[in-house]
Amino acid sequence: MKKSILIAAVLLPIGFAAFAQVPDPYTYNDIPDIALDVPLGLPAHDEDRQPGFQKPRPQVSFCAYRISSHGFPSKVFYNAANRRQYSVSSGINPATGEIQVIKTLSIPDSLAIYRIDDATRTITKIPGEGMQALNNMDVKSKSEQMTEEEMAYACDRWCYMKTIVTTETFEGPYGSQTDEHYRSSYIDPETGITLFEDADGIVTYMRNIHLGVPHPEVFDFPAGYRFVVQDLSSGLDAYKKFEEQMKARYQQLERLKNR
Repeated sequence: MKKSILIAAVLLPIGFAAFAQVPDPYTYNDIPDIALDVPLGLPAHDEDRQPGFQKPRPQVSFCAYRISSHGFPSKVFYNAANRRQYSVSSGINPATGEIQVIKTLSIPDSLAIYRIDDATRTITKIPGEGMQALNNMDVKSKSEQMTEEEMAYACDRWCYMKTIVTTETFEGPYGSQTDEHYRSSYIDPETGITLFEDADGIVTYMRNIHLGVPHPEVFDFPAGYRFVVQDLSSGLDAYKKFEEQMKARYQQLERLKNR
């Protein structure tokens, strides 16, 4: 490509000037809800011809706004050296009507996500194996098929596009069922950053991207916090009990219908 993101200057319209600054991990309510109101943060490829097919490089260190059609907007900080990712978001909790701040630190080496609560000075470890068990508790079989397509233009840049179709067959209280889920990702080949993603109609953008590690401290645990481990087994047991009750009720209704 003619333009290199490492040396090119990003020229922003005056209206975007407020979003030219590096995302701040210590503020919560300054992320817009509409992604297209914020510049991408990387030089456009609008004058370049479509490049030949190329897979993306490994993801570099960066920080950005993550704005989705589902869930709170967040700020994301990724450190390529240790593959840790810190995110902070806030929004109105529909259950309480109050502002909720969510801080998480993902550490691949420990196979866990850590939830950081400043109010109680508590760090909650959420084991990856437990989360996977919850997600797959009813799944009898699962398969994935990936399709790599030609370079596609998205978010002002030529991107490597891939689509993953996940087929799951699971056993619920009303019998067996098979579902298909689609996830299309548009990845910048120069940085490895996923700029845009569509997962079953839920779209997510990365905007206001800045390369590097401007706040290295967020990738370590804050000092003086208490550690706890979230017990996901109780949730599994409760769900299985509920599922058994629903299945028994369904079978009882079927017997009554067939009398």
